[in-house]
Amino acid sequence: MPLIDGYEATLKIRQIEKNLDLEHIPIVALTAGFDKQDRERCKSSGMDDYLTKPFSISDIQNSLKKYFGSAAPKNNIGTPTSETDNSAPEEPSISDAKRGVLNLSAIENIREVERQTGKSILPSIFDGFISQMEEKLIEIENNNKSGDHESLYRTAHAIKSMSANIGAEKVKSISSQIEASGRIANMDEMSKKVTILNAAYKEFVDEFKVEFVD
Repeated sequence: MPLIDGYEATLKIRQIEKNLDLEHIPIVALTAGFDKQDRERCKSSGMDDYLTKPFSISDIQNSLKKYFGSAAPKNNIGTPTSETDNSAPEEPSISDAKRGVLNLSAIENIREVERQTGKSILPSIFDGFISQMEEKLIEIENNNKSGDHESLYRTAHAIKSMSANIGAEKVKSISSQIEASGRIANMDEMSKKVTILNAAYKEFVDEFKVEFVD
């Protein structure tokens, strides 16, 4: 979200509901990472719940059922909506080292969509990820050089979210660290962190091609 984030958007929606005496609309956050601080921000902004990435079609269905199949609870932050097991499936062909680079659960969720729709979407998602990442890596480099910690924080957040969607686990982890540093204006060793992020991205692309590109 280029202008405001989900927290601010939710606050504005809740204010409109209050001013116009409108019915409470269930709002569920879709997030790449969820610590105590994020959970508190969701609650204070007026969100009802959250799903952590990677999430599956079943997770979305459970969330819709929870909030539209019956009376929705208000501000029930604390326990994920998902009732499914998001742990990575056993894949003997994937080494432990590669598991640190690839999140197989995220990729399996995309495969699930392919099976249900009969359409091959993983290649196009991968291509889109590469295109966006090339832009974001340039952005985060420029943010670092200019010392713009707020823009760096937002760029890192976008990278974290994109990476979670496609299962770029190491990229997600490093971008999350950069995001946390940028949020508190801590630019110490940021150039080193950005260099590590670039290396992790290249590693992911190489491993993904080996495992999933014909």
